[in-house]
Amino acid sequence: MSKSTPDLPARRPVAREPQDSAEEHPPAYSAGPASPPPNASSSNPERPLAQPSPSSLTPQIDKPTVDFSAYAIRGSTFSKDTSSRTLHHAGLCSDPAALEKLLEAQLSLPPIPIIRIRGHRREVEAREDFDLRLNLLPLILRGPHGGRDWHHIKCLEKGELGLRGTGVAETLTPSIEGGLRAWIHRFCDDRSQHKSFTIRRTITGWDTESLEGQLRTLLASKIGYPGHVQISFVLTHATLTVHTPNPPGFLDHATSMLFSGKKKEVKQYEPVKSVWPYSIAVHADNGERRRIPAVKSEAEWFAQWRAAIAMGVCERRKGWISAEDQMDLMLVPERGEMKWSGQASSPSQPHG
Repeated sequence: MSKSTPDLPARRPVAREPQDSAEEHPPAYSAGPASPPPNASSSNPERPLAQPSPSSLTPQIDKPTVDFSAYAIRGSTFSKDTSSRTLHHAGLCSDPAALEKLLEAQLSLPPIPIIRIRGHRREVEAREDFDLRLNLLPLILRGPHGGRDWHHIKCLEKGELGLRGTGVAETLTPSIEGGLRAWIHRFCDDRSQHKSFTIRRTITGWDTESLEGQLRTLLASKIGYPGHVQISFVLTHATLTVHTPNPPGFLDHATSMLFSGKKKEVKQYEPVKSVWPYSIAVHADNGERRRIPAVKSEAEWFAQWRAAIAMGVCERRKGWISAEDQMDLMLVPERGEMKWSGQASSPSQPHG
């Protein structure tokens, strides 16, 4: 019995609050200054005063308008490292219209850029002092001055190495004209028993090297953290792969192939990328090359979040640094000016 086509999201995501699900999504993000709390005075003394909520103190200026539920596809599996999703589905591998509808919707979704900062001292290497994560998704969702984002789709060009369905190696041929639709038709017409079609979401123009340098300087010089620091820049939800279903007896066959030293030959197609620029380079009138960030530069982002990061490190946090931490710092700024203390502290709870 053939599988039914999975529920397909709309082509463009609509604004919606992230829903709780089995997957962990970054917390809501805000980059704006806090507004003052509501006026405490009341013309009616009998009416109890309402306490200001975090949302009223922190305007959601940069809140992502992404339908996070659209990433999930019924029947698919999500990798443990949160980078990729795989769907084994016979119908999609032979129906160009259904596959195009799914991939166009998925290509409209961005990858989620995460910065993870971890630290441990060598004498207690088995236990981390802190493990912080920050969500930078809003920095690719808009263009300058709040305009339209710079997201675009890029297919393999002539003379460009890539996975073109000839096996598992990158090649220069075949060269296909007609964009995504032409590649989808070629894939669906391919009668190979084992084949896969992958789309990749990527970010360009993100200067992670300079940002890592600023973070390391903050931890070593400003905070005085004496331990080993690991900083990683991770793209979650970076790929989606549609794969032919495994035939009956696949596990037994795969086991025998493993012990015989042979590998299953899969025709891999990866001809298209969903590109989300963090910044672009342009030539000024005087001929100089100038870099323009979509929302804000790495230095501007760092200046905004350095105090919250310092607070998370010194308080030995393990979890997200988010808009709630910005609000906390506005209430108690001293928490962002602490230095590292070698004294043991009580275990911190996940925040955000």
